[in-house]
Amino acid sequence: MSEKNPYEAPQSTVAATNLGRRIATMLLEARRTGYPLSLHLRWQAKSYLISTILFALLITLESLLNLTPLVNLMIGLYIGLITRDLGIARAHTRTWKIQEQFLDWDKVQRVADGEPLPSENR
Repeated sequence: MSEKNPYEAPQSTVAATNLGRRIATMLLEARRTGYPLSLHLRWQAKSYLISTILFALLITLESLLNLTPLVNLMIGLYIGLITRDLGIARAHTRTWKIQEQFLDWDKVQRVADGEPLPSENR
């Protein structure tokens, strides 16, 4: 077992993914505008819409089947989901000024532009 492993793992960069570019673009937008609660809600609007539609369909189906306890459970879960997300958004808005100071904005801009970042040894 003293032989060296000939396999070399492929190198991936943050900028190589669409998700990395999307997050970097969102960070730059937050840097320009600040991080108000309305910005977070705008970014999450699609997921809130999908969640609302799914919960509404389930609640309607359970109501038609006269499953009142499940209807109450689903309403409670939906309220909990929204409350949790708003709490997370509020926490992000409160800590944004500190996070903003720690980010390397040159790297964020390069990722947003699609440039690969050199891999760093950890």
